[in-house]
Amino acid sequence: MNERRMYLAAFLMITALTAIVVLGANIGAFGEAVRTSDFAKWSLSAIIAEIVGATVIAFKWLLSPLDISVNLDFSPKEPIDIDLDADNCSYQAREGGKIISEGKITVALADGGWQCTLPPTIKHKHVVNLSLIERNGKTWEVRSFYPFAITKKPSERGV
Repeated sequence: MNERRMYLAAFLMITALTAIVVLGANIGAFGEAVRTSDFAKWSLSAIIAEIVGATVIAFKWLLSPLDISVNLDFSPKEPIDIDLDADNCSYQAREGGKIISEGKITVALADGGWQCTLPPTIKHKHVVNLSLIERNGKTWEVRSFYPFAITKKPSERGV
C-alpha cells in the first residue's frame, strides 16, 4: 500500500506542477510570446483533462481492494515451534451467515511471527474463519473475526 501511495503522490505532484506552468504561461509569466503561443491556447484544456484523469486515477487507487494481513499469535508457543503447512491452510468468509467464499490462504513466517494474507475479495463486512494445519497434522482454528482485526490467537482443535 505504501508503494501505491508513493506513486499516487508523485502523479499528483506532476499534475500540480504542470498546472502551475500552464497558469504561468497563460498569464504571461514566461513572456508575451509564450502567452500568445499555441502552447498557451491548447494547454488550458489539456490541464483540465489531466486534472480529471488524476482525480479518476486517485479514486480508483484509493478505492481498490487492499491486501489484508492477519498476524497469528500462537503464544505461549514460539512462532518457530509452529510449522504450518502453507498448502493446507484455508479461510472461509461469511456474510449474513451465508458462506460467500472459501479457499487457500497464504501463510508465511514473518519478523513478528506467523502471518496470513487474505484474498482481496474479502471486505470489511465479511466474517472470516481460518483453519491452520501444521505439517505434523495438528490443526489450529481462528474463529470468527472481521478482517480489520490485526492479531488473532488460534486455538488448538482436537484431532
